Amino acid sequence: MNRPVVVCNAFSDDNKGGSAITQQTIDWVKRHFPGNPVFLVPVVQSGGYEEHQHRFTLRRHPDATVVQSPIRAGHSSWATAQALARSLALLWRRPGGDAFERTLAGADVVVSKGGYVFVERESSAGLLSLWFTAFPLVYAARKGVRTVVLCTTVGPFRRRGSRLLARWILRRVDLVVTRDPLSTEQARDLGCARVLECPDIALTFAPNGAGGSGQPLPAGRFACLVVSAERRKPDERFLRRLGELSRRMLDERVVERALVVVQSEEDRALSARFVERCGDPRITLLGGDLAPEELVEVYGAAELVITKRLHAGLFAMLAGTPVLMFSTDGVKSDGILEQLEMSDRLLPYPDFSLDEAWRRIQEIRHDGVREVERIRRTIGRGRREAEAALDRVAVALQGVEAGGLDAGVPIA
Repeated sequence: MNRPVVVCNAFSDDNKGGSAITQQTIDWVKRHFPGNPVFLVPVVQSGGYEEHQHRFTLRRHPDATVVQSPIRAGHSSWATAQALARSLALLWRRPGGDAFERTLAGADVVVSKGGYVFVERESSAGLLSLWFTAFPLVYAARKGVRTVVLCTTVGPFRRRGSRLLARWILRRVDLVVTRDPLSTEQARDLGCARVLECPDIALTFAPNGAGGSGQPLPAGRFACLVVSAERRKPDERFLRRLGELSRRMLDERVVERALVVVQSEEDRALSARFVERCGDPRITLLGGDLAPEELVEVYGAAELVITKRLHAGLFAMLAGTPVLMFSTDGVKSDGILEQLEMSDRLLPYPDFSLDEAWRRIQEIRHDGVREVERIRRTIGRGRREAEAALDRVAVALQGVEAGGLDAGVPIA
């Protein structure tokens, strides 16, 4: 029987962008490691694992098996300290008999699903979260298993602790695949010698027919708005300006309705509060638990998507819908839109100019069909580049042996 391929850092499907990344990562594994059983290691924030956490991923890949890491933050400082000590002990001892150790130590390859992980952490709790999230990857590397971080954001780092921990982890990985030029620069600055760049793997997502989202959509022209909850308190200035921009679009008849779409479950309360504070019957909440392909369908029916969530913007562009996106952390959306040559559709966060946002909406509206054609061209190019880069990643991994990447395998 073929050895397993393990996909770790699997976010809950409550985050629909993360769900699409996980699904496409499994697609890539199955294409390049045919016959190898696929295991998922979820990122568990609290409590135990429930199958509902990966409802969309397992619907698309029912043959994937979930194995939960025993290393996670506890409910108290003492429990977290114990988990940290256990993780360090596991790195040094021989693999035990539980499913986690057995699966990772016996894997053919361990793939850390891409996303927003190797980035700035503002506290010791954030650094511990990074350690526990990356631990399956670190464990596999320690046991001599081939490892790859696939399509990830790296940096930017302002704090020494975040930089040092990310550097320590990533320099132990066989291959680091970044998802934008800014992350590539950061990874090389950390001293990662084996770096490939690949557009966000979600660009390879093909809905394959949603069969209907089951959500009632308004008649006539509508825009979609996507907000996201901050780990700190929500930025009220930003939400107030976004509300003003929404009302201006409605008053000027750019659209007749605005739907506030819940792209991630952690945004549900904020989205509902935003709608309530707008106090406009033309601005309503679309709060269903939609799969990624269903969100693509919803965004595809809209005239415009204005979003603080990166993957809401990518889903919209996959559907050929114009977007305005907000820059957060100076790299997550910025680098990807730079790669896609769509930086003119990026606005600063939180203090964006209403006049500038309105000018860009008018520009999109005036360009009409040409804007849609531009999006389809750039997404088509991004998809082709991503698929080609993912093929190169698979070839590069074939050269990885216990001693590291074969110098004869080109990776750039």
